[in-house]
Amino acid sequence: MPSCAITRCNTTSTTCAYGTKFQKVPGECCPRCVEVEGTCMVFGDPHYKTFDGKIYTFKGIGKYQLTADCTNHTFFVRVANVLLDGTSSTTRRVSIKYLNARLNLQQKGRIKFNGTVKTIPFQVDGKFKAEKKKDNSVEIILNNGVKVYWNFKSFVEVTVPATLKNHVCGLCGNFNYDVKDDLTSKVGKMLSDKEILAFGASWCLGNKFECAKKIRVQKLEKPLTPMKKSACRYFNSDTFSSCRSKLSTLKYFKACKMDMDHCKGHKCYCDSLMAYVRECERLGVNLNNWQKYTLCDLAHLRNLKRKPKRLRQRNRNEQQALLLKQLPKVLNRTRSSVGVPLT
Repeated sequence: MPSCAITRCNTTSTTCAYGTKFQKVPGECCPRCVEVEGTCMVFGDPHYKTFDGKIYTFKGIGKYQLTADCTNHTFFVRVANVLLDGTSSTTRRVSIKYLNARLNLQQKGRIKFNGTVKTIPFQVDGKFKAEKKKDNSVEIILNNGVKVYWNFKSFVEVTVPATLKNHVCGLCGNFNYDVKDDLTSKVGKMLSDKEILAFGASWCLGNKFECAKKIRVQKLEKPLTPMKKSACRYFNSDTFSSCRSKLSTLKYFKACKMDMDHCKGHKCYCDSLMAYVRECERLGVNLNNWQKYTLCDLAHLRNLKRKPKRLRQRNRNEQQALLLKQLPKVLNRTRSSVGVPLT
């Protein structure tokens, strides 16, 4: 009989400190409060969510240190941001170095390992493995527990184990469960929300002049279309109702609206929705088919393009009608959330 069969565990509700979670540890009989991993995200134009939960917007272009082991220098993750038009930028490439392995995650499913183009999945024993996900993205899993998710467009997610607490630095912060010092520059100076440009520029790699550029936000020549205006209200639709009680949509809604104001495409809201969905999944809420209901599903879009023009327009009209039907339930909440800051 296993020893755990005669072990009595505390079955009462246990309140764990911030940064910890009540769960069963492999090899132990009873659950306990354990430190959880940290997750950083980059999405949209670009917005950053640090390991400790701060969300801010930094539009600098060039190469930046997203995160790195600043104690033992075993790995780093870097991003390359490019200028889209006169008012916005986005992440286009992700570089990873672990021991003597270098990975370059690019666009359209392209990935290089030590300069050679590779086909996913593949792995290097003792270092990492690259896995292809269901949504045609890639996840790099390093042997030290660090995971990097890239959707081959502009969405990046880095997850680090609890063992790296207080050992990382960069645009993702220092992972010490204290959001107040997340804007710490490369030289160790704590900066305010008004100094985000200086904070971001301090983590610039390479051309300092490019990183120091401030993108000037210009007024749109044309007003937003009704569909563009309503796209971010997906956050308040029935699709996300099961998660709103656990995670506020306000900061993600603000990021979404900023992206829709400044981008030329029609799917600029999808990154903010994806960031919210992945946070919900970490909280145990599974939002199935969210991409289909929000028109962010690539397969759905491909099928839509193959249809005759009349059918494509009917599909769009039906989607817009569904969204407008859901809006009256949450319209007041949406209006009140427009002016909420990201931080």
